[in-house]
Amino acid sequence: MRHGLPLMALYLVGGNTATYLLLTAFDLSLGLVVVEALTPNSKLNALRPERRHWIFGVPFMAVFLTIVAAILTVPIALPALLFGLDADVHWAAILSRRILWLAVGCMAILAAIHVLFVQTHRERTASTDTAGGRSQAAIAVQATLIATFFLICYLVGRNIFAAPPLYAVVLTGYDIRPDLAEELFPNLWLTKTDRARIKAIRERSGVKAAMREVQRLWKNDEAAENGSVRKP
Repeated sequence: MRHGLPLMALYLVGGNTATYLLLTAFDLSLGLVVVEALTPNSKLNALRPERRHWIFGVPFMAVFLTIVAAILTVPIALPALLFGLDADVHWAAILSRRILWLAVGCMAILAAIHVLFVQTHRERTASTDTAGGRSQAAIAVQATLIATFFLICYLVGRNIFAAPPLYAVVLTGYDIRPDLAEELFPNLWLTKTDRARIKAIRERSGVKAAMREVQRLWKNDEAAENGSVRKP
């Protein structure tokens, strides 16, 4: 639901492309902060309030997530900001729009509720989500999305109106061919053990052999998701 707010601001409530780009960059940075908060043994886990303090914990967590995500939004949206200035986009006017801050607030509250709910669930079930395996994949997904958004904003240049449909098309392509997304940052999708193994293979047998091992690991992961056991 959080990810749909930029599109709602663009198409349903009188938004524009500049608003969409800012909200999308904020959503991507917010996702990165959420992934870190949900990583096992993360320092951000200390921010989780006691169960009886949830009524205060959600606003506190939302404000914290907003501040950190806003800082990260600047470098993520940098191409759009710079090319937007060249295209006579008045960013000060965009930032003064009520719909922008309403969307930011809703996104932050939804993210805060999600973080607190998952942290509480883990505490009750003594779960760490396979010792960080899911967090590793989540970081890889988020890094891929951020790099894709950054690159599209850079490539379209002053024609920032072309960024939303292009980004939507690329994300659809990722859904159809997830292997293309994995090839963008292959190392991020691997555990420390897998990276060490691939490094050893590369040093012993060369780059091609290392890439074949990466492809094998990906296929094993897909098989595991379908109910098979990952091969050693």
